[in-house]
Amino acid sequence: MKKSFKRMTALLMTAALAGSASLMAMSAAADTTTYSITVSDYTAHEYEVYQIFKGDLSADGTTLSNIKWGNGITSADLGDASNYAASITAENAPTIAETLAGKLNAYNKKVVGKGAGDEGANTESLTGLEPGYYLVKDITDLSGQNDANSRYILKVIKNETITAKKDVPSLTKNIVENSNKYNTTSASIGDTIHYQLDTAVPDTTGYNKYFFIVNDTMEKGLTFKADSVSIKTDEKSLVKDTDYTVESSTDSNGVTSIEIVFKSFINNKSFIEDAAGTYYKLPDGTYTSSGTAPEGATKYKKNSIEIKYDAVLNEKAELYTDSNDNTAKLTFSNNPNHEYKGIPEEGDNPGNPDKPGTSDESVMGETPESKTETYTTAIRIMKVDGESKALTGAGFTITGNGVKTVLVMKDTFTKDESADPAYYKLKDGTYTTTASTEETINKYESNEKYKKEVTSQEITKNDSTNVTGTVDDEGYLVFAGLGSGTYTIEETTVPDGYNKAPNKTVTISDNHATKAAAVDFSFTSSDAEFDNGAKVFKVKIENNKGVTLPTTGSIGSIIFYTVGTLLIAGGTVLLITKKRMSIKEK
Repeated sequence: MKKSFKRMTALLMTAALAGSASLMAMSAAADTTTYSITVSDYTAHEYEVYQIFKGDLSADGTTLSNIKWGNGITSADLGDASNYAASITAENAPTIAETLAGKLNAYNKKVVGKGAGDEGANTESLTGLEPGYYLVKDITDLSGQNDANSRYILKVIKNETITAKKDVPSLTKNIVENSNKYNTTSASIGDTIHYQLDTAVPDTTGYNKYFFIVNDTMEKGLTFKADSVSIKTDEKSLVKDTDYTVESSTDSNGVTSIEIVFKSFINNKSFIEDAAGTYYKLPDGTYTSSGTAPEGATKYKKNSIEIKYDAVLNEKAELYTDSNDNTAKLTFSNNPNHEYKGIPEEGDNPGNPDKPGTSDESVMGETPESKTETYTTAIRIMKVDGESKALTGAGFTITGNGVKTVLVMKDTFTKDESADPAYYKLKDGTYTTTASTEETINKYESNEKYKKEVTSQEITKNDSTNVTGTVDDEGYLVFAGLGSGTYTIEETTVPDGYNKAPNKTVTISDNHATKAAAVDFSFTSSDAEFDNGAKVFKVKIENNKGVTLPTTGSIGSIIFYTVGTLLIAGGTVLLITKKRMSIKEK
């Protein structure tokens, strides 16, 4: 057997063999009854069973005498089995276990643990075992799985059911807002997203080395802030470069890969003392929360790990219906029977003792990916006249706290019968992806298909809270990259001959606190129509023509002339009346 197996048995032999003095006690009678081993496991694992010692079991089932080497181990250079067993104490059991592990014969028995899908108590058992001490080794291939191998050594002087002793870590990633954790959020381009990963220090009993590596992938719309990484456990804050390292790289598609490698991870405590803890320590050095803790036993809790870092939503962010995803997983050692070595030093390669080498890759597990989603939306302005016809020449300024870096986008629609998706033009100048029917045909300009293209894209970066853009030839303007917030839209360039439109206020909110899936994500607004298909706000802004001033030859001139004539006539009448009154007085 490989030396790697020694680590697996080192701590496990302690509990099983610490009371070895009783092995030498003489029995009044020997029992020839055979016994069984049953493995209870939440997954179907396969185990190898080795007999280390055998002997005669006393009538009360507590003492083994006439001790001999079991058929699972050679005795060529180990001497007398009884003397060897008598020399084992709690203190030297790990050292002796290493020696015994190197003397194991090829296994001759197997047992399969009960799987999660099994029903009832019909767990497969290994029967026909003589009284003695047996080593049970988990040999299941778990490469790349979210599982871990178990480690065992126990005595069989009666029928035994053993439960898997393994600790599989988990990883959960969330977005943190005001101390609350969410799987999703909305944000404006330029906003900083705060991430938190939660896991725990697994029970590393039996391992010679434990690799613990976080791998994170950010889509192109997220810019990783490497200097924002901080890690702490319930016991202490970890120090960058001393306790962990951070490496990141971005590929040609803008996807960023992040790797956080914990250094000498096995030195972190799996459990720490806590009066409110629910775990207690077993004689073999492992911890359990099952059963009743011995009176006065020290209580422990799992040592949790908190990893924080930030990213900024950038100009490459997916808009509307697509989210900007960030996924993380944990890679970890999962076989205590293996002697982990790390990446060896070779030539100019300095190696890395904290990352798995070639010989370690097949004994590494992975947690499922934990994903967060960040959404950003847009306000689409449709500029029309009093008859709801598209109007050009208008410019708008959008103001709000969510305005940091906004994409000012203009769409064009060109006729294309092969367009997919196809757009159809309505009589009011807008476009829709819904084809006309007999009932709605009167609303359509025609049944011709159009292709939509973004003809120009200006990335407007600013330190203020406002951005200005002009509508395109179809009367559209899109302010994209907006998250939750209240926005005011003001017409700052008015088409010639039209009155300025009143300001529009749009309040964007999201339901990420209760969101269960991407399709449930939506926005609401107080002054805009939300397009559920495109996940964008549509704001129709109407301009009306101003009052036209009268010109020469118009009815205004006629009115002027008429009023003037009446004034002259009135003056003449007044003059004649005044003269008559003067003559009469004389």
